[in-house]
Amino acid sequence: MKLVGPGIRKVNRITRERALLLLCASSAIVFLILLSSHLKPVALTWPGVISKTNDAAVDAVLQKAAGAALANREGTIIVMDAQTGRVRAIVNPQLAYTQALMPGSSIKPFTALAALRAELIGEDARIACPGRFTGLSFSLACVHADHLPPFSPSQAIAYSCNYYFATAGQRLGRDRLLATLREFDFGQATGISEDEVSGVLRPCDIGNSSRVRTGESNIAADQADCRERVAVGESDHVQVTPIQLLTAYAALVNGGHLFSPRIASSDQFRAAERSNINIAPQHRAIIVDGMRGAIRYGTARAAKLDSLPLTIIGKTGTAMPVKGFRSNGWFVGFAGAFQSSGEIEPAQTDLAVLVLLSRAHGSEAAELARPIFETYANELNHRDTEAQSISGSYAHSSDEKLGETSRSPGPTSPIKVHLVRDNITQTLSLEDYVLGVMRAEGTVETEPEALKALAVAIRTFALKNIGRHATDGYDFCSTTHCQRFVGKSSTMNGSAATTSTELDIRLSTAVRATEGQLLLDDRGQPIDAYFGASCGGETANIRDLWGSGPAFYLRGVRDEYCDAGPHAKWTDTISRADLLRAVQSDSRTDVGNRLDQVLISKRDETGRAEFITIEGERRKTVRGWDFKIIVGRVLGWNVLKSSRFEVGRSGSSFIFRGSGFGHG
Repeated sequence: MKLVGPGIRKVNRITRERALLLLCASSAIVFLILLSSHLKPVALTWPGVISKTNDAAVDAVLQKAAGAALANREGTIIVMDAQTGRVRAIVNPQLAYTQALMPGSSIKPFTALAALRAELIGEDARIACPGRFTGLSFSLACVHADHLPPFSPSQAIAYSCNYYFATAGQRLGRDRLLATLREFDFGQATGISEDEVSGVLRPCDIGNSSRVRTGESNIAADQADCRERVAVGESDHVQVTPIQLLTAYAALVNGGHLFSPRIASSDQFRAAERSNINIAPQHRAIIVDGMRGAIRYGTARAAKLDSLPLTIIGKTGTAMPVKGFRSNGWFVGFAGAFQSSGEIEPAQTDLAVLVLLSRAHGSEAAELARPIFETYANELNHRDTEAQSISGSYAHSSDEKLGETSRSPGPTSPIKVHLVRDNITQTLSLEDYVLGVMRAEGTVETEPEALKALAVAIRTFALKNIGRHATDGYDFCSTTHCQRFVGKSSTMNGSAATTSTELDIRLSTAVRATEGQLLLDDRGQPIDAYFGASCGGETANIRDLWGSGPAFYLRGVRDEYCDAGPHAKWTDTISRADLLRAVQSDSRTDVGNRLDQVLISKRDETGRAEFITIEGERRKTVRGWDFKIIVGRVLGWNVLKSSRFEVGRSGSSFIFRGSGFGHG
């Protein structure tokens, strides 16, 4: 049936409307009969949210991922809902409940909270680290790079600076840190199991009696070092079980709600709040910023959790057992829906993951958490796509395969796009959104078939990622974080969009000619439709470029058409002073006040610089794509057009010779 357009003749309108209503009613009755007779009920979900109907299936997937991550290694993994305390997956529960251990650096966010409350540290205060803390009878080296600028509280958490927090413990005195820890029920059983131990939390004035008899000077040394050891998690005066630590952390980031953890299915679970802890919003913001920094540039950066389509914060810890010499590695992390700002509000903190790994460091524990977060991200994406499919966002037949396009009416609900430069949000149809992206991305293309292909890719990306900024109140931003977008009344300089009538006609024709067409994978779902200006002769492997597992259709292949097109070859000459200024702008590449060399330490199969090593006062290694972004952010996006380049020296300048423009 072809729908009647707005130009319908008035004389037939009433008759046609009655006929249409009758047809719709009849169709609805037939559909409901078929649904009740042959189909299983399906729960609709909103983008970014997994409904309770699907919780059991997701819990099973998370349990499998956690088991595979730990494999045969000694330790435990707990996956919990940060908003309720419901344990969604657990590996080695006995270790999670019945063994109390020193928390190591995972205690430091709580030390930071106590010091913030006591006004011993503040957001604007900076403390320089000499590289080691030395007490009366206790010395502990820092593991972060030397000669870093003085730390803010957030940076101290991210880098896990021992000097910073041992000094804070020294200044806090005997009671203030323990009082904060008691609020989070350290030293108290959570109630999850009859076999659970309560952990240890005792003040530093309860010393070793044999040391007390040796004299007052030793007593003073013992007590001073005890406070400092507690502040960095290296004291037997504070010992925690994994479940105890995870519930305390959840309260720290979810707004102070300390829940009783329990293993149960979602339909049989009722959240029980043990207490509501008063955490000042400004204090939480500092701590969360530090946990975000630990993921981006700090102690958990090797796990590359910030490359996942989630907002993830976390903290590592490495601690010696009370009896023994091999360290335990801790990681506690939280995930929420992806936000370009990286912010995660208390109510947006969804999944909590704790990893405890014997004979390891905290960074290794963080790496074990990655497949669990990745599984959760995949489930979110799968549910989003399923919800869109059920609600009529797009239609497809069961025999459509990758590479074919499908006619679809598009989503019935409008698209909300936020214009970043103007700070306004527009509401428009899917096809108008596609046209706006075409204005930003398709202005240099003149071939009609190429414009049609671009329109299909834009539309596919939109339906695959709709709701990307749902927590911000819109679907997409207007930058390359989503898809560049230009409204009809906007103008852009250079090779970007203009509002000429001829151009709009050319772009509009391509959009109308492909209306509703999508690219689908072998499961009938929209593909990840990335597009760029020029691949330079070979498309990129996403696994090597961004460190994430690609779908089979996103592996690098030769593309001879890029060899002769615009941006096929380019050369950039960057002075040492400018390049030093660029690399100093980011902690991942900051080598100090001297830049000696830039080396490609590893290439991927497509010729791109997978890893770059930068040498100066310090030596840093970073992904080639991250290096390109860091340099572009400071020197301009037309500098280092891609990560497919060679680098050499000419006097005091660095010469980059490359090919392609964009991620490829």
